[in-house]
Amino acid sequence: METKSIKTISHINVVDSTGLEYFGCNQQWYETFWQRLSGCGPSVATTLLLYLQRSGQIDFAVSGYDQTDCKLVMDDIWSYITPTRQGVNTSDLFCEGILRFASDQGFKIECERFVFPRFDEERPELKDAVQFIADGLSHDCPVAFLNLHNGKAKNLEAWHWVSIVALDYDADFKTVNVTIFDGDKSDRIDFKTFYETTKKGGALVSLRVPLTQSSDS
Repeated sequence: METKSIKTISHINVVDSTGLEYFGCNQQWYETFWQRLSGCGPSVATTLLLYLQRSGQIDFAVSGYDQTDCKLVMDDIWSYITPTRQGVNTSDLFCEGILRFASDQGFKIECERFVFPRFDEERPELKDAVQFIADGLSHDCPVAFLNLHNGKAKNLEAWHWVSIVALDYDADFKTVNVTIFDGDKSDRIDFKTFYETTKKGGALVSLRVPLTQSSDS
C-alpha cells in the first residue's frame, strides 16, 4: 500500500477563541448567509494558502493562524474567488483567483488542474487522478478537491470543495482512499468509488511554489 500526505498536519489546523480546533478554515465563519452557503471554494483556497505560508513556502501578510486571523484572509480571498450563482463550480474560477491574489501579494505560485468530466468515456483513468493527488501531496500542500456529484461514495458532500491531506492506494488501484479536511470535520473517502460513479465530475487543484522561488527563499 502506497501512502502520501502533507508533512505537517498541525499547519492546517485553526483554533477558535475557546480552544476548539478546526481542520482548516470553515465557510461557516463568513458573515452573510450567501457567503456561508457558497463559500467552500474561497475557504479551501485560504486553507491551502495559509498552509503554504505557515510552512514557509510562500510569504504574505498574516497576523497569526487562529480563527480570527484565518477569517481575515478568507474575507480577502472572497474578493478574488467570488462565487457565482452556481458557486465556485470550476477549477478555472478557483485558480484564476489564487493567481491574482498571489500577484497582488508579490509571491509566485503555480496552480495545476486535473479536471474529470461527467461522462465516463471522456474521463481520464483513475491512476492519472491518483498520480495527480500523490504529486500534489509530495510537494507538501493539500490538494483542493471539487466534487460536483458524490456518486456512491459516502461521507462526501456534493457541489463542494474540500482539502485532501492524505492518500493511500494499492499498486493495481483496486483500493484508493483519501483523507479530507472540511472545516469542522475530517473523513476518509473511498475515492475509487467516487471517481467511478460520479455523474457530474469535478476537479483537483494542486498548488506548488516554482523552483526558482523556493530555491531563493
